[in-house]
Amino acid sequence: AAEADLVVCLGAVTHHVMAGFGGGRKSILPGISGRETIFHNHAFSLDAAQLRSNPATGNGVLKGNPLHEDMCEAAGLVKNLFIVNLVMNAQMQLAAILSGHYLTSWEAACRMVDRIYQVDVPEKADVIVASCGGFPKDISLYQGTKTIDNIESGLKPGGTLILIIEAREGGVQAFLQVAPELALEAAARVDADRAAGKPLPPLAGVPLAIKDNMNLVGTRTTCASRMLENYQSVYTATCVQRMLDAGCLPMGKANMDEFAFGSSTESSAFHRTNNPWDTERVPGGSSGGSAAAVAAGEVALSLGSDTGGSIRQPASLCGVVGFKPTYGAVSRYGVVAFGSSLDQVGPFGRTVEDVALAMNALTGAGHDPYDCTSQDCAVDFTEHLNDSIEGKRVGIIPAFMEAEGLTPEVKAAVQRAAQELQNQGAELVEVDLPHLDAAIAAYYVIGPAEAFSNLARFDGIRYGYQEEGCANLSDQSSLSRAHGFGAEAKRRQMLGAYLLSSGVYDKYYYAAQKARTLITQDYDAAYAKVDTILMPASPRAAFKFGEISDPTQMYLSDLYTISLNICGNGGISVPLGLGEDTQLPVSAQLVGPAFKDRQLLTFARALERGFADAATGAPALSVAPDFAGKGGEL
Repeated sequence: AAEADLVVCLGAVTHHVMAGFGGGRKSILPGISGRETIFHNHAFSLDAAQLRSNPATGNGVLKGNPLHEDMCEAAGLVKNLFIVNLVMNAQMQLAAILSGHYLTSWEAACRMVDRIYQVDVPEKADVIVASCGGFPKDISLYQGTKTIDNIESGLKPGGTLILIIEAREGGVQAFLQVAPELALEAAARVDADRAAGKPLPPLAGVPLAIKDNMNLVGTRTTCASRMLENYQSVYTATCVQRMLDAGCLPMGKANMDEFAFGSSTESSAFHRTNNPWDTERVPGGSSGGSAAAVAAGEVALSLGSDTGGSIRQPASLCGVVGFKPTYGAVSRYGVVAFGSSLDQVGPFGRTVEDVALAMNALTGAGHDPYDCTSQDCAVDFTEHLNDSIEGKRVGIIPAFMEAEGLTPEVKAAVQRAAQELQNQGAELVEVDLPHLDAAIAAYYVIGPAEAFSNLARFDGIRYGYQEEGCANLSDQSSLSRAHGFGAEAKRRQMLGAYLLSSGVYDKYYYAAQKARTLITQDYDAAYAKVDTILMPASPRAAFKFGEISDPTQMYLSDLYTISLNICGNGGISVPLGLGEDTQLPVSAQLVGPAFKDRQLLTFARALERGFADAATGAPALSVAPDFAGKGGEL
């Protein structure tokens, strides 16, 4: 290090990097005096002169740290030492997870240092690599990484890509299928654009997990069911294709409740997914794998589907941002249907900005001619993200805050969220939704009825599981369905069949559709008074596996989310930190009028900003502690 012209340390734990450097405290400090130092850390940003003149400078990880003295001394001794923290530098973070070494991120380091400090960096330099960890706050920076070079070494046996996922999968089990070959193909497309001098797509190089009810050529689409265990996708869903067109790398297919029937991912036919914050607890569902992959740092973005809360509820339990856009905003073409009038695709991310960038990709191409419910919602969802909410009106539903099953810690967190929005200048207004009590009943009539219709195609003849040795067509169909579907899938289809039967249809299904209209009108009346409504996303923090065995009690997990699918409006779950009692993630939900999703994201960003770390500006929650620091998590 004393002989190097330039030293670059890529590490989130920069105080350890500074003190340790070649092994042992102060081991390289003598003999390299007169060199300047530049720091870049999520907790502070200062040059060598500032640090020397004020040793107490800094905050976050530095303030009060016993290694601070060593850092101050090193500041005056090492020439051109760039401590580049990967919490801020997503370019090198991608290189960390997708390559077996960090040297390939040299170009990205040069660009970052030049951009921030206006310092010319030599094209060649000796590089010392230190520990790597942390989570990128700005996924737009990924496009600086030379993606294919970074992925190739990770694709080899024992490569970092496989090792990083496997290091986490043993604990979280977020994926049903990892797809390194497809990631390499996507990286090649990005690099081809770079070589041709074309502008890079906005999400170039961003790792993406895809819920396993979305078709992607080159993968199986199983819906976590034995019925589709070996089904190979023959086309790619529009929502997935648009994320790929934006430059994302498809890392694999995420686990889920079978055919999206569930609120805990326990009904998957293959394995459960664990909550990264406590692996003995559920991640929520049905998009539990998508939420857990982001919370464990395996990917930066993921796609889920939301039929009754299946994005917002697992996002709440896993401490990430989950967004259900307005029905029709994102194409459903290529997504295996549960309830066709209820399903909506949306993104998970670590921050509201990440989700907004994903929405730009999902909606930027406008109407999808392959989906008759698709609408043209092409706006820049980041444009007004940081606007003030002063003078805006936030609705509070008193009945929701007193509902049975709402735990005290979630209630207290949502109350703090309301106070924070008020502190930022918003006005709190009580609103009433008189027919909201009918939402769960209406949903569990409409949902199973549509599920019964949609899943009738899995007959054991055309595709999917086929029972062998059947003597006739009737046996083959009935036995294939009996052995191909799991218990919850059977339960919902049987309920749907009953609800659509003669003499029952008018009594229940028709009444549920009437209730749907009344609930939609209630929300419309509320939005005439307020700009958004604040409510819990889940009545409780993550519960233990097997804790809720009664299906009807499990259905109540979606108490606060179902009504949004009934009326089709948008909703977003925003992490607020850890609950006072469980020390597990708790979140608030913001909901808004149809097709005013950009305004909804402005409120979500305001809430996120209010609960962010005062020193660093980082979101309230980061990668789950048990999965942080395992070699370059995303």
